[in-house]
Amino acid sequence: MDEKHRASKMTREKISFCTFNLLNLQKPRRKIYPGAKPLLRAEYDSKLRWTAQMLQAAQADVYGFQELWAADALVDAFKKAGLAKDYEFVARDAPGIGRPQVALAVRKGMLQPGADWHEDFPESLVLRKRRTIDQVSVSINGFSRPVLVAEIKPPGPKSAPVLKVLVAHLKSKRPVMLDREEYANPAIRDHADAIGSTLASIRRTAEAAALRALLNGSMAGNQTPHVVLGDLNNGSASVSTGVITGDPRYKIVESGRQVSGRRADRGLYSVETLMQYRSQRHVGYTHIYENKLETLDHILVSEEFYDHSPNRKWSFVETVLWNDHLNDHFVRNRDNPPKLWPSDHAVVKATFEWNELKVDSS
Repeated sequence: MDEKHRASKMTREKISFCTFNLLNLQKPRRKIYPGAKPLLRAEYDSKLRWTAQMLQAAQADVYGFQELWAADALVDAFKKAGLAKDYEFVARDAPGIGRPQVALAVRKGMLQPGADWHEDFPESLVLRKRRTIDQVSVSINGFSRPVLVAEIKPPGPKSAPVLKVLVAHLKSKRPVMLDREEYANPAIRDHADAIGSTLASIRRTAEAAALRALLNGSMAGNQTPHVVLGDLNNGSASVSTGVITGDPRYKIVESGRQVSGRRADRGLYSVETLMQYRSQRHVGYTHIYENKLETLDHILVSEEFYDHSPNRKWSFVETVLWNDHLNDHFVRNRDNPPKLWPSDHAVVKATFEWNELKVDSS
C-alpha cells in the first residue's frame, strides 16, 4: 500500500469531535440578554473572523456548539471559513431574550434524520426525598438550555455502528438572582450570593441528573456508541459532571491482569482524563475566571471509544485545546481588557480512529 493510499484510508477511518462555546454569536443589532448591548456590524465581522479561524484549525467531523442565538450566524461563520459546503447544520434561532441555543455541524454524509432538542426532563426523573433528615424536593422540570440529540453515521468500514451525539449547555456557576420578595428582606439579602450560588448549583446538578436519565434510556440494552459534547460548567471531578459520566473506573496500568476499569456499560469517559494518562505534565484548561483555570468544556465518550473496553470500536488518538486566547484576553490584558472577546472558553477537539477489538471466543 503506497503512502498516499495509506493516508487516505486512515483519514476515512478517523472521527473527530469538537465542543465550541461561541460566546453569544448573534446577528448584528439583535438583542441577547436584558441590558446587554447588541453587536455592531464591525464587531460581528470580527467575531466571525476569529470563529472561522478556529473552524479552519479544528476541521472536526462533528461540532457541538453552545451560546448560539441565530442559526444564520453559524452558517456565516462556516462560509467565512470556506467550509459551509462541507457540513450540514442542526441549528435554530433563540426563542427569546436570554435563551441561547446549542447546535450541531456535521460533515456531509454523516448526519442521520431525526435530530431533536429535549427541553423537558424525563418524567422518570423524580428529585424528591420525603422522609428522614435527607428530606428534599426539587421542582425543576426542564433544561435551562435544551439538549440536542442526533445520530451520526461515522466514516470507516460498513460495520462501524451509528452513534448518538448529545450537545448540552448546563446552568452556569453565576449565582441566581433572588426575587424581589426575598431581596427586600435584609436578613435574606445578606446571604444573597450564597443562596444564589446554591440555587445555581441545584439547577446545574438537576440538569446533570436529567441528562444522565436521557443517557440511561438511550444506552440501556444496546451497544450504541454515545458522545456528549458541551459546556457542563463544572470540572471533571465535580459532582454534577460525575452524575453525567457515571464515574466509570479507568484502567491505569497498561500491562498485567488488572480487570478494574476495563468497561462500564453506561459510563462515559472524559477525553481530558484520557489525555492526562498520556502525559504526566499535561495541564489543560478551557475557562479562566478571576485567575481560576478550570475545565468546563467536555467531550465524554462511551466504552466503544475506550481502549481497554472489550466492546471497543475506536481507539483514542489525541485531544487538542485551543486556549491561547483565554490567556491573551483574561490574563495579559487584565488591566485593559478588550471590548469584544471572541470566546471565553477554549475550543476542544478529540480524535479517535477505528480499531475494533476482536475478542477471541474460543
